[in-house]
Amino acid sequence: MKGQRGRFKRTKSRALLERLRDYQDDILRFMMETALADALLLIVGEQEASNSNKLSQYFSSHPSIKQRVEALK
Repeated sequence: MKGQRGRFKRTKSRALLERLRDYQDDILRFMMETALADALLLIVGEQEASNSNKLSQYFSSHPSIKQRVEALK
């Protein structure tokens, strides 16, 4: 008898769907963290535009915060 033995090969779309289902919580957490980071960058940008001198003084006294913000860009 001719025929295929074993399971059918998964398509790319089926594999993606299964990964999204399996890692749903992690994906949603990543999306929320990304949205929060984008919102923080927007707030920092507004503050910088309105009061750049104070913000640059704050960043110079807190270099680790500046590095984190730069890494998000």
